[in-house]
Amino acid sequence: MYRRCEADNGKGNCEKWGAVVYPKCKSGFSPSGCCICRPSTPNCQALGMNAGIDISCAKKIDIGKLTPPACSGNL
Repeated sequence: MYRRCEADNGKGNCEKWGAVVYPKCKSGFSPSGCCICRPSTPNCQALGMNAGIDISCAKKIDIGKLTPPACSGNL
C-alpha cells in the first residue's frame, strides 16, 4: 500500500489510517480525522476581517450613525 501511494505522491508523503494508506495533507492543510484535509484556520484580523465560525472569516461592517427619516413640512 505504501509503495503504491508513494509512487503517486513521493516517498514519505503517505500515512496509514486504519487499514488503508492515504497521501498526507499538503502544506496549508491539516488532517481532520481519516483521510480528510481541511484548510488551516486563517488569521482573520490580518486579512482585515472579523473572526468567523470555524475556518471562515466574517466581513467587517461599519454601520455608522443612524438617523431617523424626516418628512418635509407639507407631509
